Amino acid sequence: MSEILTEVLKLIGGVATIVTASSAIAYLLFRTLATKWIESRFSERLEAFKHQQNQEIEHLRFRINTMMDWNVKLHQREFDVLPETWSLLTEAFNTIEPIALGFQQYPDLDKMSSSALMNS
Repeated sequence: MSEILTEVLKLIGGVATIVTASSAIAYLLFRTLATKWIESRFSERLEAFKHQQNQEIEHLRFRINTMMDWNVKLHQREFDVLPETWSLLTEAFNTIEPIALGFQQYPDLDKMSSSALMNS
C-alpha cells in the first residue's frame, strides 16, 4: 500500500509541477503579449492624436494667414486712400475757411457789464 501511495504522490507531484510550470509559462506569455498589444494600441492612438493635432495646427495656421493677408490688404488700402482723403480734406478746409471767417463774431468786452464778464 505504501508503494501505491508513493506512486500516487509522485503522480500528484508531477502533475502539480507540470501545472505550475504551464501556468507560469502561460502567465509570462500572456503578460508579454498583453504588454505588446497595449503598447501597440497606445502607439496607434498616440499617432492618431498627433495627426489630429497637426491637422488642427495647419487649419489654425491657414486661418491666421488668411486674416493676416486680409489685414495687410486693408492696411495697404488705407495707405492708398489716406493721402487722397487728406488732400481732399485740406482742399475743403481751404475752400471753407475764408467763408467761415466772415461769420465769426467776437463779443465786445468793453460794452459788457462786470456781472456778464464774471458769468462768461
